[in-house]
This record gives sequence, structure tokens and C-alpha cells, in this order.
Amino acid sequence: MTDEPLLDIVVAVHTAQRPVERAVGSALADTGLPVRVTVVAHGIATESLRPRLASISDERLRVIEHHDGIASPAGPMNAGMLAATARYVTVIGSDDHYEAGALQAALSRTTEGAEVVILPIRRDDGGRVSTPLPRWRHTRRLHPARDRLFTRTAPLAVVSRELMLADGAPFTEGLSSGEDLAISTRLWAGGARIDYDAAAPAYVIGADAPDRVTAALRSLGDELRAVELVLGDPAVRAYPRAVRRSLAVKIARVHVIGAVARRHGAEPTTGERTVLARLARELSHVAPGYAAALSRAESGVIEALAHDLPWIDVVDRDRERDEGSWRTRVLPTRLVDSLRTDAVLRRFMRYRLEPGGGR
Repeated sequence: MTDEPLLDIVVAVHTAQRPVERAVGSALADTGLPVRVTVVAHGIATESLRPRLASISDERLRVIEHHDGIASPAGPMNAGMLAATARYVTVIGSDDHYEAGALQAALSRTTEGAEVVILPIRRDDGGRVSTPLPRWRHTRRLHPARDRLFTRTAPLAVVSRELMLADGAPFTEGLSSGEDLAISTRLWAGGARIDYDAAAPAYVIGADAPDRVTAALRSLGDELRAVELVLGDPAVRAYPRAVRRSLAVKIARVHVIGAVARRHGAEPTTGERTVLARLARELSHVAPGYAAALSRAESGVIEALAHDLPWIDVVDRDRERDEGSWRTRVLPTRLVDSLRTDAVLRRFMRYRLEPGGGR
């Protein structure tokens, strides 16, 4: 293309079996949009992708190679980001795609002053993914805590390149998973103007690629390393208390309790239990009082981990999140905390107002 693009879109692909042409085609569908797509061939030759991309003849497409021998998308995504020159950048999975008008809608927000425009997400089956879950009818200048931005980990957003690359390569390398946790945390909490409209055209998660790089179950140490790095970051510890609490609630629910839920039938090793116990305690140090927003069942799991109870007791408490009474599943330990922003009851009430629904 002769003119500098306004938006650089990075697609990392590690095998020619991925339907990368669909992602690229959706990004380039609007021939008048000033975008450029950079496909990063990760550990494979660009030639192997030619059959996939043969039908796309567009000067806004380029393919580069990145070889690091690491089964993580961080390396190729960083390579694509560092090759970007546009004012705004974004990433898309090689088996995902954009609905018509999604990029145009996001770029129109940047003309109004947004530095980050979070894209709505839906699944291939049509269901909306309600993360983040902002205050009703709030679409501009969102707040990290009040608008629950931390519930979205993947930075699937149009972002100012200057902001994305403020600390150099944005995705954390050397991790087997969680490479996007640090950058999304920094983006959501960094004070930039963030917009998000759940009713806008969406980013669509593909369901036909079973070989996602980060899909496999890993050791707990590997799985939670990204969380440990974020909680140990002095910048994170300096966030306002409400922001730290919101982040801690998300980490407790998604990362710590999520790790337990995936291991009901496989008791962690002694070392892995140490990691879980340390994180369960560390959350209270980083964000005192955060657990007030947890349901009684969720609090039970965190307390069991912190006190190093037998694994069977941890699992029994975790099952209460699905099988317990309504009070156990939904209400916090103190009823007065039921309407906290991150409380389960408050979230359920907000879901009822979300167009298209879905968690």
C-alpha cells in the first residue's frame, strides 16, 4: 500500500492447517479501510502459507517469519507489534475473524479520542461473551474497577501503538500461558481513555481449530506464573485500592479457582499446592478486603487453599460453586457486600441488562 496504514493488525500462525485466510479476509474486507495485516509465520516458512492466502490479492497484506522454537504466541505477536508503524495496533487469532464493520466501528471511536477500543466478542455459535461487563449504558471513558475491565484478559482491542509499546514488546515471553495478562492489566489500569460498546460488530472466536497453542493443561507452576509476575509487579501494587481489589477478584475467580476446577480428578503435587497456597494468601496482601466480593463458595475455596487443607476438601468446596444452595453460590459472607461491583449477585443483575446475554 502506498499510504501509511491507520491500523496494523497482527496474526500469529504456527501451522498451515489454521484457517488464517478467514482472519485475513475479514480484516481486509473493507477495501477502503486504512489497515495493514501482518501474518507472522511462527516456526514455519512463509511458503507454507501461500496456498492458504493465494485467494487474497491485497497490497495491505504482508507475511513475515519468526523463529524462536517456543510454543507460545508471545514471540510472534511481539514480532508483529514491533514491525508495526501505524497509529493503532491490534491482534487477531488465526482461526478467528471480524464481523463486517467491526474495525470501522472501533476506528470511529478513536476519532472521538479513545486510546483503547475494546472489541465485543461472540462465539461461532452466536453467543456473546460478556467481558468486560461495564456499567449499564456506559460505553466511553470506562473505569478499570467500576466497569469490570479486568474480566477481559485478552487485549482484543484497537490500541494506540504508542500505548501498546510503551514498555517495549507487550506480550510476556518465556511463559507457556498467560502472555497477555500483564499487558491487558497495564492497558486497563493505565489511565488511558477506554471505550467499549457491546452492541457494536464483534470479534468472532473460531471453534474449528483444536490445536490452539495454549490449550493444553499445564503444570500449575507454569499455568500461574503470569499471575505471580503481575502480583509481584511494583506498578500493580501501586494501583488505587479499588483497582487492586477488582484485579484480585478476577485473579481469584478465573486463575486460582479456575485452576482448581480443572483438577478435580488430579491432585496437585506438593510444589503445586505451595503455589496455590502462596497465591491465595498473596491476593489479600496485594488487595486487602477484595474477598468481600466473593461468594461464600468462592471464599471457601480460597480459604481452603490458603490454609492448605486436604485436596479433597478443596474440591468439595469448589463443587459448592455449582452444586451448593443459592445462598452459597451467589451471596457473599456478609449480605451487605451483595451489591459490590464484583459481587456475584450484582453481576447477575447486570447480565440481565446485557444485549445478547451470555457469560
